[in-house]
Amino acid sequence: MTATISKKTNNYRKFLHSWYGFLSNIGRINLEGSQNFTENKPIREAYEARGYVAFSLTHKIGQALLGYFDSTNTTQFSNADCTQNFLSENHDDKTVSMLNENLIFFGPPQQKFRKLLKAIIGELAETIETAIGSPFKVTNVRAWVTNPDSSNYGPTAMHADGLSRYVRKVMIYPMPPNEISGTIEIVGRDGKPFILNSLDTPMALLADVGVLQHRGIPPKGATARPAIEVTLIPSLKTELDMDATGQNSRVPFLSDKDFDELAELFRTTQERELPWDDARRLIDTEGRAVNIGGGVHFDYPGWINLDEFSPRIPWRMSFSPSVRLPIKDAEVPLVYSSHCFEHLSDATVHQLLSEAYRVLKLGGQLVVKLPSFDRVLEQYLDGTSSGILEPKQWGLPALFDMWKRRGVSPGITSYASMIFCGFWNKSYGMEFNGDRGQRDSEAYHGPACISEEQADRILRSSTSPHFIAAQLKSEVLRSEEGITFNHQNAWSFEEFVAVALIHGFERADEGDVVTAYREKIPTLELLQPISNYFVFTKKP
Repeated sequence: MTATISKKTNNYRKFLHSWYGFLSNIGRINLEGSQNFTENKPIREAYEARGYVAFSLTHKIGQALLGYFDSTNTTQFSNADCTQNFLSENHDDKTVSMLNENLIFFGPPQQKFRKLLKAIIGELAETIETAIGSPFKVTNVRAWVTNPDSSNYGPTAMHADGLSRYVRKVMIYPMPPNEISGTIEIVGRDGKPFILNSLDTPMALLADVGVLQHRGIPPKGATARPAIEVTLIPSLKTELDMDATGQNSRVPFLSDKDFDELAELFRTTQERELPWDDARRLIDTEGRAVNIGGGVHFDYPGWINLDEFSPRIPWRMSFSPSVRLPIKDAEVPLVYSSHCFEHLSDATVHQLLSEAYRVLKLGGQLVVKLPSFDRVLEQYLDGTSSGILEPKQWGLPALFDMWKRRGVSPGITSYASMIFCGFWNKSYGMEFNGDRGQRDSEAYHGPACISEEQADRILRSSTSPHFIAAQLKSEVLRSEEGITFNHQNAWSFEEFVAVALIHGFERADEGDVVTAYREKIPTLELLQPISNYFVFTKKP
């Protein structure tokens, strides 16, 4: 199935003409100065080269959108403000407090503003489709204002959102973005920084903020900077419904069916990768396969083990939302990761999957082994403590004395809670290099220290392992400081397939994965009784 760029009607223009006037200079892309790109090819080339394009809006549109920022519609940022079928972040209490101190957040827009935003994105739709090379779907709308005295923190610090390269956002500034009223700085795909600047015209910016470094610039004047963010993902046809799914909603899970239909679209969407800026640290792969997070003991011929405790690479490979694997594009035939991604945040998992796609050769395989969280949840709801919930399979009995000191009773609820989300404190030491201090009276390595009743409510709150892990992680962050997570993330089989497919992979039906890859991947059979296996292919 080949996705075609949809043809727009005049409905959105008619709506704008009849209510607020109309958008001006559509197709005028404000990059270095004001350049009028009237042909599709230059718009596409400009976007591919830089990863962003800017549009001018009319004063009437800007003034109308300011009504969105009604003081009666303010809200507080919270981890819980996320629709259940969306990926979200889990911020500690300090981060949440700083976000609410520096920014003022707003709840879902009234219907008239949903209609206006739909009309604006509809008017820009053909240009957006041309720029990104595909139709798109709006998945979230959120809004906030940045205070003039905001510190260099969170959105005002240079950062990337850590999302798939297929996720785009349209940032709308109802007030002209400039030094006085506040604006945005973004580092393009070409490595050049760009600051959106307009003396008297409201602006919109389409950008790959999931992978490009950017920051909000607080206003220097007395007025706070309002901004509306519209999140887009690829779709077979452009869909413009302006759902507000939460301030902490990042990107929706998509089903296998969605990606069966979108596979052709992902294969034909051509995008340039970000440049690698430190060639001195590149590893000569020499045809070897790559293990992401293999641990201190994974040391085998024909393999490169990228891990903080790897015995073979000359520096510690730490994983973060900005991690870049030290390997050239399309260099390796196989990437493997075993029981690693559940220890990482959503943003870091997305970045590593994007990097795995980048370094794989066309036709190369990504093989992933994860705990079978869906079976954990199924057996917990059935009340079965044998099988996958047998504590010895997870090495839990050695931790029970520490649990009891913190008022956590060993049992099926604490076992399941620990598998979804566990942590250790500074007194415990470090789990993965064997530097452990279990005999220290303050040492703790275990699940969230909440009541059994509360843990049970969370475990029964959803059929989504990802959602359950997020709630348990939030409880840990609410009460603990100076901790390191063991598990902090979880997915059902279908959820993780959707996450991988977001990055352009195709799922490969390998049947018995252990049998198919036993000769290729050392230690593949370890932890098999408690694991799900996934195989994905980078298709040409």
